[in-house]
Amino acid sequence: MSPWLGALTAMGALLFAASVPAAAPVQAGTATGTMTANGKAVALKIAQARKGADGWLVLLSDAPRPSGEEASKLIEAGTLHLLWLTIEDGRITNWEMESSDVKGRSLQTSLVTSFKATTLGPAVVEASVRLAAEKFGDNTVAFDVAFKAPVQ
Repeated sequence: MSPWLGALTAMGALLFAASVPAAAPVQAGTATGTMTANGKAVALKIAQARKGADGWLVLLSDAPRPSGEEASKLIEAGTLHLLWLTIEDGRITNWEMESSDVKGRSLQTSLVTSFKATTLGPAVVEASVRLAAEKFGDNTVAFDVAFKAPVQ
């Protein structure tokens, strides 16, 4: 992974968390499907999206994501699993899984098996995305999920 891509993902995650005022409740959309890491499948239920200059950052999860260090603790404990998607020019440009089942980082710039966007708008992002099981380093990962996320 290139250093700039890692920095971009970290910055995106930071902006995602920081862009919602503390007093405002974070609206969440819905996700239906699974992400699988090294044989362990997790049902994804929650979808959130942020609009950036060139596209959208979408966060899919199995549980509400708290801010800050608490999220890292829940990921390490195996009670929170995240799938980040970056959508630019109507396609997935990169994705990353955060899960206790993933060894090391899973950030990838590879194309997904399929991606179908229903709506990529200023108020909502609705799409389905699939990655057939593939080996990346020490991990075998896959995901197949449909989501509708309000843009925040």
